[in-house]
Amino acid sequence: MKSSKFFAMAILLTFGQISSSKAQIWKPVQLDERQLTSRYLLAQQLERSGQLQQAAEIYKSFFDLQPANPSFYSSYANVLFVLKNYPELERVINMQLQLNPRNENAAVDHGRLFYLRGDTTAAFSAWNQALEQFNHSVNFYRNLFNCYASLQLYQAGENLVKAARQYHNKPDLFALELANFYAFRGAYLAATREYLIFGQYNPRSYQMIGAQILRLEVGEQAFAPLDSLIQKEIEKQPSNPDLHRLRSEFLFKFKDYNDAINEMFMVESLSGYRGSAILDLLRDLSAIQEYAVAESLCTIALDQPPLRHVAPQILLNLADITEKEVLSKGKLSPMNYFYSDNLFFNTPFIQRVPSNLANLQRAFQIYDSLITKLPRSEYTSQALFRLADLRFTVVRDFDGAINLYRQAENTTRDYALRQRCRQRIGEVYLAQGAMESAWQYFNDEATRQEGTDYEKSARIYAAMSAYLSGQIDSTLTLVGDLVMLLTPAHPDFNDVVEFESFLRTNYAEVQAVDRKAFEEFVKAERLLQQNKLSEAGEAFRFLLNQFPTAKCSAPACFRLAQIELLFNNFVAADSLVLKLMADGSDLSTAAVFMLAETADIYYHDLRRAAQWYSVMLEKYPDSLQIAEVRKRLREIQKILETHKES
Repeated sequence: MKSSKFFAMAILLTFGQISSSKAQIWKPVQLDERQLTSRYLLAQQLERSGQLQQAAEIYKSFFDLQPANPSFYSSYANVLFVLKNYPELERVINMQLQLNPRNENAAVDHGRLFYLRGDTTAAFSAWNQALEQFNHSVNFYRNLFNCYASLQLYQAGENLVKAARQYHNKPDLFALELANFYAFRGAYLAATREYLIFGQYNPRSYQMIGAQILRLEVGEQAFAPLDSLIQKEIEKQPSNPDLHRLRSEFLFKFKDYNDAINEMFMVESLSGYRGSAILDLLRDLSAIQEYAVAESLCTIALDQPPLRHVAPQILLNLADITEKEVLSKGKLSPMNYFYSDNLFFNTPFIQRVPSNLANLQRAFQIYDSLITKLPRSEYTSQALFRLADLRFTVVRDFDGAINLYRQAENTTRDYALRQRCRQRIGEVYLAQGAMESAWQYFNDEATRQEGTDYEKSARIYAAMSAYLSGQIDSTLTLVGDLVMLLTPAHPDFNDVVEFESFLRTNYAEVQAVDRKAFEEFVKAERLLQQNKLSEAGEAFRFLLNQFPTAKCSAPACFRLAQIELLFNNFVAADSLVLKLMADGSDLSTAAVFMLAETADIYYHDLRRAAQWYSVMLEKYPDSLQIAEVRKRLREIQKILETHKES
């Protein structure tokens, strides 16, 4: 409403200005503000929807009312060009130039009209005359360049930029426009050259132009020429760390990690060895799971005396990388598909830990070195926390983990880390199966930290503890209070709402026998959270046998299918998912996708994956994952076909 009012006022002001300056020709026009605004907005809406003729009629009425108004002219002329109404365009352009001879857009349009009519000589003559008329203004060059680009006069556009640079003696003039112009045409080498020219004369812009160069969708064949161009720029400015960073990021994009590392060390050397460049590269390598390369970088960096001040950060990264490298190889994810990413259904303690923990010993040793051999610092606390996490999730040394979490909490000044330590201690109680202790612990934490964000987190875990201890009625009350306590902006709000709906559907709004079944479901969930997979499987089977028609039989069926997958019992898992499909459960889509993706990614059984991806396409074409399903199925079919031919 405000923007419409402002627009109408602007139009009326324009009318008033023109009326006063041209009083001898036009009389002031009194129009209703609302009608004026509404009519112009209607024209814009018609133009956007493709109803150009109707839009043109309205724009014409505005232009005829005030032909000197550049905004009315521009709106009307643009539509006339699309409609190819050249006679009317000629009238409109000539009138605008007569009344407003300083309108550069109209001068460009004048030549454009000649060109579209087929008179190229007249077009360029008009443009050249206009250049002189506007004293070779940079803005006119820009408008004319955009016109050339729209008419696909690519060579003329390049020549125009060269002429502008020569006239104004500015080698970087229009470098960004020309770079984007080349990039649009797929001339990536020329685009990169222009970006680098812009960087030479605007040294604070290297981060921006680097991002632009890295966005270019170049193939492997363009790697060498582009890298050569960047190297030549470095030869001109060998002491410019931004160029070395640019080349490092470019090499990283093409997986030339060794040279990328060398360039980052040059960045450190030229920047005073702050350490930030190396740490950034470490994070990037870890993010794409290039753990071996990241480990090599850590080793090299630790041998550099000028980087000793960041040795603790590097050691933390090295330990983290070592840990991720080992655990990622055994990552087990069938559990991720049941109410995906919902905090109340996560099973963080279920993971395939290698039977031989020797490879993890290095991570333990690094964390231990940070704690015992280096001066006490904030990194000591972080190392204690990571070491506690390994004790907790991998070794499952619960008492040792709690001791380390408490040490980390007592040695850190970081409020967030202290709260993470306290939350983790409660999670250890959950993993131990001490649900009552967990409930009491989190309830006390919430009371102690009342009014803070940590209170909300503690109350969420208190509700989870009550649920897993079998206090389902109390859980409903706690979750209802949480919905009132949290705002929709809270990261766990949706999880809480979804969990409340789950409880109501499967417990609060069902008959007594279904409630009894749900109590069995919660017992099985408690065993699952403790990583007691065999016992949890038996509990879910008992539920399905004793209460086959209970409301919670569908989630129990899904959970049991996940457990069967963990034990590689694929036939049993398939049978359970087929039952979900036959019963028309809302969980069927997620369950089928679980079978397909785990077969594809985690077990590398492509034929089985193709079978279940095909079921997804046939049965659930409206699924949110369907685009990814089609893509993966095509890729698998190509692989299978290739193997068949060979």
